[in-house]
Amino acid sequence: MLRQTLWGLLVLLAACAPTVSQTPAATPVDATSIGGTYQGRYVCSQGITGLTLTLQGTAEGNVAARFDFYAVPENPAVPSGSYLLSGIFFSDSSLHLDPLRWIRQPSLYEMVPLRGKVVVEDGQLVYKGTIPWSGCGAFRVVRKQ
Repeated sequence: MLRQTLWGLLVLLAACAPTVSQTPAATPVDATSIGGTYQGRYVCSQGITGLTLTLQGTAEGNVAARFDFYAVPENPAVPSGSYLLSGIFFSDSSLHLDPLRWIRQPSLYEMVPLRGKVVVEDGQLVYKGTIPWSGCGAFRVVRKQ
């Protein structure tokens, strides 16, 4: 009886144990290759907005960034503004950027973080993903160096 109880307990513990991921966790990698000036657009509650994103990466994977936003022909009423971000470039090509401080803040605007991947599309380096902030959606910028 004791053997059956112990066996049942062992089976229960095995079923409840967390599974071990077969995919290694992404780790920071050299970000110097992704540095440069990127241009494109993003969408938040104000509508389509122009974006120039300047990235400077280190060998340790740290990234300093400047986010400049402005009006586009489809949405001419958007004010211009800019702020600084910092983040990390990971081995799975993901780049996470979080806001630090305003350089020029338009009234009622908030800084937003960026979560995306740096990929090559048609021979160009592209950073694209989502803005995890209420009222925001996707962004896409292409390096223009």
